[in-house]
Formats: sequence, structure tokens, C-alpha cells
Amino acid sequence: MRVRKPVATTAAVALVAGTIWSAAPAAAASASNLASAILTPAAAAHLTGSTITTPSDSASAVRTDSVAGFPSRAGGTYAVLSTGDATELTSAGQGFEASTGYSSSATRGGAFDVTTLELTLNVPQGANCLLGVTFRFLSDEFPDFVGGGYNDVFIAEAGATTWSVTGGTINAPDNFAFDSAGRFISVNSGLFDGSSATAEAVGTVFNGATPKLTAQVPLTGGTQQKLFFSILDQGDAELDSAVMIDHLRLGTVDDPADDCRPGATSNPTEILVSAAAPTQVDVSGTAGDTYTVPASEGITYSVGGTPVAAGTYPGTGTVVVTAQAQAGYAVSGPSQFTLVFSDIAQVTATEPTWTDTWGTDEDTYTIPSVTGVRYSVDGDVVAPGTYPATGTVTVDAAATTGYDLTGATRFTHTFTDIRQVTAVEPTWTDASGTDEDTYTIPSVTGVQYSVDGEAVAPGTYPATGTVTVDAAATTGYGLTGATRFTHTFTDITHVSALAPTVVDQPGTVLDRVTIPQVTGVAYLVDGVPVAAGTHALTGDVLVTAQAADARHVLVGTSSFPLHLSDADVPGAPVLVAEAGSGSVALSWAEPAGDPTGYELQTSRDGTVWASAGTTTSTRATLDALVDGTPVSFRVRGVNGLGHGAWSAPVTATPVSPPAAPSITRVQPDNRRLHVTVAAPASDGGSPVVRYERTLDGGRTWAAVDGSPFELTGLVNGTTYRVQVRAVTAVGAGAASAVATGTPVAAPVTVPGDDGTPARPRVEPGVVQAWAGGAPAPVTVGVQDGRRTAAGQGFDVTLGGVDARGTQLPVDASGRVVVDPDGFVSVSGGGFAPGEVVDVWLFSTPVLLGSVTVQADGTFAGRLRLPAGVPAGRHTLQINGTRADGTLVSVAAGVLVAAAADEPDELAVTGAPAGSGALLALWLLVAGAGAVLVARRAHRV
Repeated sequence: MRVRKPVATTAAVALVAGTIWSAAPAAAASASNLASAILTPAAAAHLTGSTITTPSDSASAVRTDSVAGFPSRAGGTYAVLSTGDATELTSAGQGFEASTGYSSSATRGGAFDVTTLELTLNVPQGANCLLGVTFRFLSDEFPDFVGGGYNDVFIAEAGATTWSVTGGTINAPDNFAFDSAGRFISVNSGLFDGSSATAEAVGTVFNGATPKLTAQVPLTGGTQQKLFFSILDQGDAELDSAVMIDHLRLGTVDDPADDCRPGATSNPTEILVSAAAPTQVDVSGTAGDTYTVPASEGITYSVGGTPVAAGTYPGTGTVVVTAQAQAGYAVSGPSQFTLVFSDIAQVTATEPTWTDTWGTDEDTYTIPSVTGVRYSVDGDVVAPGTYPATGTVTVDAAATTGYDLTGATRFTHTFTDIRQVTAVEPTWTDASGTDEDTYTIPSVTGVQYSVDGEAVAPGTYPATGTVTVDAAATTGYGLTGATRFTHTFTDITHVSALAPTVVDQPGTVLDRVTIPQVTGVAYLVDGVPVAAGTHALTGDVLVTAQAADARHVLVGTSSFPLHLSDADVPGAPVLVAEAGSGSVALSWAEPAGDPTGYELQTSRDGTVWASAGTTTSTRATLDALVDGTPVSFRVRGVNGLGHGAWSAPVTATPVSPPAAPSITRVQPDNRRLHVTVAAPASDGGSPVVRYERTLDGGRTWAAVDGSPFELTGLVNGTTYRVQVRAVTAVGAGAASAVATGTPVAAPVTVPGDDGTPARPRVEPGVVQAWAGGAPAPVTVGVQDGRRTAAGQGFDVTLGGVDARGTQLPVDASGRVVVDPDGFVSVSGGGFAPGEVVDVWLFSTPVLLGSVTVQADGTFAGRLRLPAGVPAGRHTLQINGTRADGTLVSVAAGVLVAAAADEPDELAVTGAPAGSGALLALWLLVAGAGAVLVARRAHRV
């Protein structure tokens, strides 16, 4: 299904897309996946095949997420078939047009975009109905094309797919999904309710849908049945439709003509199911008799009125199993099953044992002991045991009370009185040449031997040429086996070949094969004659022997396959060493030569080597080494041929993490601490590359710039627990002992005229600022009679207040004036919430007080001047942390007015300023936009 986007904002489309992916989108599915999604587990057991025919792989899908009432059973799956893209069932909301045209030409007379799922089922014996298949038809042809001539249709067929389109009319004689008026499932069927169709499709891309529907059709038990589910565009390939399908179940009804009528109805409140019959095992006797209650959807089985779970139970006598429908289900077909178990034990008679030896003296038959079986001979019952036998003996078997005899009941054997004998072949002695050739007639009771028709007694006779010996039975004996024995004596000398000897040295250069000297034997190497003696050969060699001439015959082994290996001692490994703490880990790749083990050596000077052990691995770790002391290593491989060459030496120096350093001094400062560190007693064999500090017990560490280092951004009056550790190439070492320090409030200093840190001195009416220790430009002005200064990310306002609480405006020269018994009013914004802002007055530093920053980053306070502050020029300093963590210091010049009984001329306590300077200052202030830059500040 292709979703055409209507006019909408980009934000709306993005929101829809986000909603789509919050659910699990479906993927195109195979026919077997679709069949598994539609069939119940019981029905799936009878599936023998499935095929899917689509205009595109995306025209079918399997889903598990909950959409429009599917799956119809919790935890289930369902299939989606579409004339468009089935994977986009929920890709957008209603109102988006779904229209994907796959087909450019019609099929079956006038159908486009046809998707058909075919299922082949072996309908079980006794089943006669497709009890139901649940489905919902959805379409974007609603509501605009209801009653039109181009409509999408869903067709379900049993037996064969025969639908066709003729002149705009659909014919489907085998369709079993239709409404009460016989109409196909489309936007025009009576089941597509215009008043509820939109609500039925909520959650999908479609404008309308039928309710959940169920369709039935009769089936024939014991046959193979095909089902076809098709969805198609009639007359065009525009506007898509889809069908959601699941919960197809098979079963039995009493009257298929009445209880399993083809057609579709709104999904019933009770699902029609059939009870599967219990199975029974009625073996001989009762000990192994059982019956098994199946697991059937919607069915509760009971025995004697008591519900029983699916499983296997002991059976005896008559057991009646009753099936009842669970809530929401109705049972069709048999609901009561009677199982009858017999208590007769079956038994099989064992045949007697017949012992028929030569003659008759020892002939016997043995009657076995078999529970439930009685044996008789000539009508007389005989007990188990062994009896003499002669002639023909017939034994009959019969079952005793409580048993049923199976198998043979009569056993017959005829005993013989002839003694059988087997002739032993004469012994032929055919030595080399003819002088010592003989044959020996054995002595065998019941056998008479003859040569050339003349009887011969047992014994040894000279032999030459061909000798034939016949054997016959004497009176009272029967001869079995061979009766004639023939041997032709030769005058050929037999010779045997000796095996070559092999010297297989490592490699191939020294490999040798020695051919022996044997009279009458000729040797060949790989088919080429070779003289006796030692030959340089290697690899796979085949030495063969043959008779040297016609007067000799080779006996015994004539082929000697030899293998002279090119295997050599192992090659030199390539050694890699990795230093550790007091150890070195060695590794190497296995060299050529198939080593079976390795020898290790170490050296302190690269000249004298000592054994460090052996191993069969290609890895080894040598411990108990001294950190910081280099050691050389080498390794060589060993196999059955000897040891190979040593590897090139590799040198490594063991190292350990450094020991803990110590903190020798923590010096408090304003919002900071100065920390001095002493190096660790041991660096573990590797130089210290840096130090790290922690203020939270080691949860977090930060690198510092050597010793001493400075901790900034601290809160005055708060005690901090400081630890440090050293870091080398090996890693971080142990933490030092905890040292504590508490920052204290103090004015901020800036470089003075001689470059040394000093408290800033600012003329009345002048404002300077520093941020992070660097000069910060500020814009100064006057607002509501108070001095203002605004810098990057912060602002402050200050003014004077008399003893009665009345604000004192800046004077005509733009200076802040404070009564000796009055207050200083300070406020600001852009500072860190919770930070404490301290306010100082000097030449002689006096802490006027501290103000806490509020949650919105502002602060405001009114601080009284201490008694005894002399009249004249002073510097007011405001120190606090900006919202980004940077320390900000603002210095402003103020005038402390003379007391009422003092002369009008103010005392000068700050730096002097000439009248020209004051005039320039006033002009600068009056401009209300001057930016003043202070020198770098330091805290003291």
C-alpha cells in the first residue's frame, strides 16, 4: 500500500512517522509463515503444503501486534493479504489514501493486484467441517466508491479456485465467504455497515472495515482438501484493500448441512470447536493400560464428573471421558468417549529346545517354563524339564486360565539316528624342489580315504605331480562337507623378500633406504629396478619385490611402502614479551615443524642464559621478577626429531603501579585550596607521568598540573577531603592518605603597579570586573539612582542607604555615597544558585557580609557599614560564582560621607585622583555605555 500524503505540515508528518515505529511493523512473509499465522495449532498439524501468489512480496505479511481486534486470540499471530502493500497496514492514520497499483494487465477476465494464499490440509478422519476462520475486510474504497463498478473483493474457496471476472461481474461458485444475500465480501456487502465501518478500521490506514467475521464450509474427513483465500481489485488497480485472517480451526458437527453452512457472519460470541477423542493403550493385563486426554482449544474434559487436565492416566475397566465447552466456546460433534480396558494377559509359547546329537543316545527335548502356558505330549501334560527323545516328537501348547495364547501352539521335531562325520583334508608338504614333497592321510573315524581308487591307510606318502585323494563314509556314518582333495606339487624354489631398511633423519638431506641382497629376489623402486645397496631417497617410496627368474617363486610380502618424512626440527619462534607487575608475559606463534613443546631461557646480561622451564603452550608468564630490572628472554621448539633454533632474544622490564604519594600541605584560600604533593616512595619501575586528585573518596579523579596544584570553585567554610595518586605508563597507583582543608573568605587581588598581587583600588564612580582571574569588560550605568554594571553572563547593582533605610542616589559626579552609619545595598543576577556572594570594603579589608544566590541566579542584600569606617574614598568588592562556575569579582569605588559634625570635605582613604581625571570619569559615566577592563585578579 502506498500512502499518499495529503496537505499537512512537516511537523504533522513527522509525528505520524514516530507513531508508526512505536509499534512493531510487519514484514513480508512466506506461504508457510502465513499458514502458521492463520491455523490453530491443532489445524496446523494437518497442513501438508502452502503457496502464496502475489504481485509483490510486500502484498502479504504476518503480524503479532494488536490492530483492529487482531489477533483474535491473546498471544496469537495473524496474516494480512492486500491488493497493495500489506506491510504498511498501520503506516498512517485514516484519511491517507492507500493506493499501490502493481498490475498493468488484468487476470481472470478483469482482476488486478491479485493475492492468493493456498493451503493444503489432510482432513482427519471424523472431521467434517471447517468450524470457522476469523477475518476482517478493510478498504480505502469506502465511502466514496460504495456501489461503484470498481470494487475490491475478498473470496474464500474450498476444493478449487474457480473465480473469474466477466463483463464487470465476479463469478465464484466455490466461494464460502459471503453475506446472507450471497454477496461477496466488499464495501457493497451487507456485512460492510456504513454506520460503523470507519470505527471498525481505527488503528489502520484504511477508511472503513467490516466487523470481525467468521466463515464456515463443510469438509470431507480422511481426504486432502485445498483452501484458497484471495483478495483482488475488480476492474482497475486503484485504491487498496486488505484482509486480516486468523484462528482457522477444523472439527466435527452433527449435521454439516445444517450446522456447517457456507457463508460469513459477524464473529459469534461462542466459538465452535470439536473435542478431540482421547486415545487408549490396552496392553496385555492391566499394569500398562493408560488413556491420554488431549489438549483441545475451548474444551474441558472430565472423568466421573471431575475435570482432568491434558495428560496420560492409568486405565482399567470402563472409563467415560466427557468433553464440555469452556466459556465463549460451543462443542460440535461427539462430547462423550467410552474406553473399555480388558484384563486378559497375552502370552506366547516358547518352542522346546531340541538336542539332536549324532546317533540317539543323547537326543533330548526340553520343555520351557512359561507363565500362562501348559505343554503336553501325545495329549499328556508335561512339566518343564528335559526328556529323552527318539523318532518324531510333537509338543502342544495351551493357555492356562486368565491368559490368551498368541503365536505358535504346536512344535514338532524328528530326531535322526545317523552319525554325521566330516572328512579332514590331507596335509600337503610341498617344499622347494621335489625331494621332500609328501602328503599325509589323517585318521578320521567313519571316513575311508583312497588314491586313484585304492584305499589308503592313515600315514605319510611321497608326492609328485598332481595327487587326488577321495573320502567316503563307512557304514553307520553320513559324510558331510568336501569328499575330494587335490594338490599339484611344484619343483619351484620358494623365496621370501627381506624388507628394506630405512634411515629417516630430520629434513631430507640424510634420508637413506638400503635394499637387501636376497638370492632369487629382484627389487624395484617405484617400478624401476634397483640394485642392492644404500640409496638416497625421501618422501613416499614404494619398494616392490619379485622373483628374479622362472625357477623361483616369491612368497610372503612383496610390497614395502616407505615414508621418509621431510619433517624437521621446529623453526625459530618469533617471541613477543609484555611486561607486567613483577612478571613478563611471553607469547609466540607456533613455528613450522609441529613442535610438541617449548624450552624457555632468561638472561640478565644477554650472554649467560638459564633455563626458565618448559611448556606445551605458546604462552608463558614468568613471575618473581624485579620491577625496573630488564630481563632478556628466548624460546625454542622441541619435537620428536629434536630441538629447533632459539628465537631472537626479546628484552622486557617488569613494572608495577606506583606507590601512594603523600600530601605534605593543604593551604586554604578564598574558594580554593593549594595542595602540595610529595612523590611516591616507588614508581614501580616506570616514571610518574602525572598526578590525579579526588574529592569524593575516589569515585571520580581529575588530572592536576604537578605540585603544588590549586583546587578552585570551592565553597568557603566547607571542609574538603583531598586524596592524590600517581599515574605511570602502567596505570594509576594507590591513593594517598586523606588530607583536609577548608577554604576561607578573602578579598580578590589583582596585579599591582609592580606586578605583585594587590587588592584593587578603584575611584568612586568607577567599576571594574574580573572573570576566572582575567579582566572582564563591563557596561556601567545608573538606574533608579543606583550604580549598575553588566558583564558577560552577569550583572550587579549597588547603592547607598542611610540609617533610616532611605536610598541615597549617586551624587552629581555619578558616585555611590554611603552614610557612615548607613548601609550598602547590593544585588545581581546570572550567579550560581546556592552560591554565597561575599562583599568587602577596603583599603583595610572589612567583610561587610555574605548574600546567598537564589534558585533563579539572583541575589540581593543590604549590609551595614561597621562602626569606625573613616569618611572618604573606599573600594567595594563583590565576589561570587557565575552560573557557569566561573569566579566573578566586581570592584567599585564608593564615598563614605562625613558625619554631620565633621567638615564637609571628605577624607580620602583610597587612591587620589586629580580634577581632570574626575571630569573624564564623569563624562565616561554620563555616556552610560563605557566598557572598563580590569587587570587579572588573584584571590588572597
